[in-house]
Amino acid sequence: MVRRLTDSLPPFLREVKDFQAIMSGAEQSEFAALWDFADALLAEQFLDTATKYAVKRWERFLGFFRGADDTLTDRKFAIKARLQERPPYTMVFLKSALDALIGAGNYEL
Repeated sequence: MVRRLTDSLPPFLREVKDFQAIMSGAEQSEFAALWDFADALLAEQFLDTATKYAVKRWERFLGFFRGADDTLTDRKFAIKARLQERPPYTMVFLKSALDALIGAGNYEL
């Protein structure tokens, strides 16, 4: 989605050439970079959309480190497993934990 700064101006100021020049020049590219950074930061907050940077922080926070041949998907799975780390005292809890980690129907009890 393209966000133009001139769209945030009141209609009577959109017609002023000075404001058009200011907001469509360097200011537009700076704000576009800021919006892209904010979108990337939001994606880092969720493990499913996290990049290597966020996964590395999760691993350091949880106190374990990846192997040499682990993919990003494997590392995310290990983090999810560590977050779900609670002994399954009932079959219902075990089933719900496996559904969350692996997916419903992808395992056999």
